Amino acid sequence: MSTSASNEGKVVQLNERTAAREAKAKPMGELLDRVCQTVTSRLETVARNVFDNVDDVLFDLAEKAPSNASQVEFFDGMRELRKARPLIERKFRANIDRNFVEFARGNSVAQAAPAARGPSAENLTLVDERELEETLAIAGMAAKAEGRLSRSLFAVNQRLAMINGGAAVESQDSPLGPTAVGQAFRQAMADVQVQLQIKLITFKLFERFATTALEKLYDDVNADLVGRGVLPNGPDTQAASATPAGDARVVDDRSGNESISYPAERLPPGYGTAPSRGNVELSVEMFDSLRDLLAQRHVSVQALPNRESSVSLADTHELIRTLSSLQHQFNSRADSHSMDASEASSLIRQVKQNLIDQVSRQRGADARPRSVSSADEDTIDLVGMLFEFILSDRNLPSQFQAILGRLQIPYLKVAVLDKHLFAQASHPARRLLDTLARAGLSWSEESDPGSRLLDKANMVVERILTEFVDDLEIFESERADFDHFMNLYRKRSDVAEQRAAETARGKEKLSVARRLAADEMLKRIDGRQLPAIVLDILARPWANYLVLTLLRNGEDSPEWRNGLRFADELVWSALPKTSTRDAERLHRLLPQLETALRHGLGTIASHDDDVHRTLDDLSSFYTAAMAGAPVPLKSVREVIGESAIDIAGGHDVGGERLIEDPQPSPVEEAIRSVDSTAAVDEVASTMADDDPFLMQARGFKSGAWFEFRFPEDDFERAKLSWISPFTSNFLFVNRRGLKVCERGVEELACELRDGRTILLEQTPLFDRALGAVVARLRAEPADPTVLDA
Repeated sequence: MSTSASNEGKVVQLNERTAAREAKAKPMGELLDRVCQTVTSRLETVARNVFDNVDDVLFDLAEKAPSNASQVEFFDGMRELRKARPLIERKFRANIDRNFVEFARGNSVAQAAPAARGPSAENLTLVDERELEETLAIAGMAAKAEGRLSRSLFAVNQRLAMINGGAAVESQDSPLGPTAVGQAFRQAMADVQVQLQIKLITFKLFERFATTALEKLYDDVNADLVGRGVLPNGPDTQAASATPAGDARVVDDRSGNESISYPAERLPPGYGTAPSRGNVELSVEMFDSLRDLLAQRHVSVQALPNRESSVSLADTHELIRTLSSLQHQFNSRADSHSMDASEASSLIRQVKQNLIDQVSRQRGADARPRSVSSADEDTIDLVGMLFEFILSDRNLPSQFQAILGRLQIPYLKVAVLDKHLFAQASHPARRLLDTLARAGLSWSEESDPGSRLLDKANMVVERILTEFVDDLEIFESERADFDHFMNLYRKRSDVAEQRAAETARGKEKLSVARRLAADEMLKRIDGRQLPAIVLDILARPWANYLVLTLLRNGEDSPEWRNGLRFADELVWSALPKTSTRDAERLHRLLPQLETALRHGLGTIASHDDDVHRTLDDLSSFYTAAMAGAPVPLKSVREVIGESAIDIAGGHDVGGERLIEDPQPSPVEEAIRSVDSTAAVDEVASTMADDDPFLMQARGFKSGAWFEFRFPEDDFERAKLSWISPFTSNFLFVNRRGLKVCERGVEELACELRDGRTILLEQTPLFDRALGAVVARLRAEPADPTVLDA
């Protein structure tokens, strides 16, 4: 740290001591002074915890640093924080003391620390980037804490107002509010010469320890002031009895928030109350984001205190009883079993109001009407948004949307009982919902003609609605039963899928063999003028013989090489012979050609009459050629274009019809496709090699699910079952393992671009729903009236 910085720190330190002396000299009053001492003592512990842990955090980050420069940055940060720690802790305490001094004088704590409110839209571009990052970090911490601790903070502020002249105290002006506390710590760190990243890490640690400490601090301050006669009948004293006897409080060590859940012995086997680290880390982060966004909706709520001052809060047991009543009423409705997705969506929007209405008609021991707490109302809203997403999720058929939509009330009960539903991916209720949704992803009317899967899903939902009260074991047992059903079904579909894949592989192998045989023949005869009989043999029966040879023996076999040698010799034999040596060689070659041709035609099961006719025609050609008679020459395209007799008969190879009368030979197929090649190229040319849809299609893996939209509004869901290693063509099957269609890469890319084919999401439904809710809350402006229902 530079000398100037050190001197500045000493001057500030003297100023802080002066402020501390002023605080002691100022007649705050005994109660406010007592609160000040409690707050500064507790927050000193927070600062100690931060610096006791920051070394370990920075050391771990240094060990994992991607470069030496980054590692040095972390180690330098550790060294500077150690040096500055005593000064930071003293300044932090002095800043807290000053907050109480300003409060006692009637000054605004927020005005004393304007940066705590965060940058405005007007001056955002004028704020230094480093200052902006620090401001956002502290403002975010304050918003989270104020939202989570709104009720107890409100009670503290009411009592502070009573002991400081009666003027209303807003959260941002409270000397022990998260805004003032966070800003006090930021100001204490202002002169520490470390990288911004190090400072933000320190702020994050402070957020973690401070949020936990503030919750306990507010409770203790409230209890102490109540004991001294300050607002003994405040709303928080009514909520104090909300925890049911026998319930366990579970503290989330990431945020410090408590959520009521039943003891571990009432949970399903293998299910713990604390989320396991690793497999649920993303879920926990997602839940933290949700809680932060929900908390921000409460920061500016002014109507909440007035409402809660005239009511008493319903406890968990009362909420569960009310929800169970609603669950029974819903399940007894005659139309609940046959409602569609739109009707279920309408019902979702009614659940919250019905619940609040029923709770408000109840009376507590003090005869005041019951009310739903802010935290429980957040839970109601969150579950409602989750099920609104489910009923609009295009990945689920409408039939499954309606089935899952009936689970809203049971899942609301689960969420009230155990907040880990949102943070723990292995939660039994969450796993059941994901399992049902995964089955729905593959469902279509065509793949479930007897509605067995649909009926089974309905049975699961029916049992949850009928039997679930508060024992989460039912979700695990229903999931296991449904998985067993799906596994039995999957065994049958796997057999059919394997057959479809084998058929596709055989077809693909045949296609590759036909293309290779055509290429080899065209190398020898395309662009040359030869006798029609020679062209006809090579373009039709011999090309088919080469295909069969490839399928049976492979490209490296002697049979394949001999087949190509025959083609070369037959072409040579048809060329004019200008020397005695060539004529003598032709005489010796003809018997060999006849033998090889007879063998090839027999191999492809040509009819005897066709074999004799072909050999006779070939013999006539040789006789005429050796006699010097003129022989008409043609191109292979002319021969193919003419109406020639297909000498190859039908033959089955591996279940595929290799050569049929109406099916062209490989060479015919290759030549006739030339005219359509231009059209194919025109389609392909519209998609550049880096086209996002083409790149997406190339990246697909087996197991992905799609929805195909066929003509006449016909829909089918199919899984990518097999990808050709030769052509990258795709085979798609339905959930019964039956072939739905085949697509080439470019063809599938075009369908994706046009919306005729849609890739279905593979991410578990609950994760997608949470992500959608987070996006929705981030897009919504904070509504100060959301809790005034």
